[in-house]
Amino acid sequence: METDVAGLELVEYIRNEIKNETVRIILRTGQPGQAPERRVIVQYDINDYKAKTELTADKLFTSLTAALRSYQQLERMVQTRRGLEIIIDAASTLYDFKSMQRLAEGVLTQLASLLNVDCAGILVLRDDGNAAACDFSVLACSGCYSRFIGTTSSRALDADLRHMVEEAFQRRKNEF
Repeated sequence: METDVAGLELVEYIRNEIKNETVRIILRTGQPGQAPERRVIVQYDINDYKAKTELTADKLFTSLTAALRSYQQLERMVQTRRGLEIIIDAASTLYDFKSMQRLAEGVLTQLASLLNVDCAGILVLRDDGNAAACDFSVLACSGCYSRFIGTTSSRALDADLRHMVEEAFQRRKNEF
């Protein structure tokens, strides 16, 4: 390295400047006295500390494998946290809706956000309990189905969409 503390400066930049807490850092040093292990691991959020003299191929493999696994677990936790934040945000807005239609639209929107996809969805409500009935109301839509909002007859839907909706009602299951 350029200086005795260049590695620690890089770690400080990663943790404090770019705010990356998930990347796992293994410090390999040729001068253990310059950066005492306990202080460095705690102060700089370093995940492993190896002196050049003690670093064998097996120890390097073990450290890298553990660091990669830890990184993958942290990334999953970050994704889960993002999803939970979306759900919490959605819950606060869903309770404010005054009608079933707006609630359903909100659910479609939040599902798209949670799944991090450009969602096209349609929520259809059968007008009576008769499984053979073909008339229903489109309660909410998103994406390419938005043009069907307020539709009250299966005849207003495209043939493929109408077939998919009728199949879902007959099987009493969601269609994806």
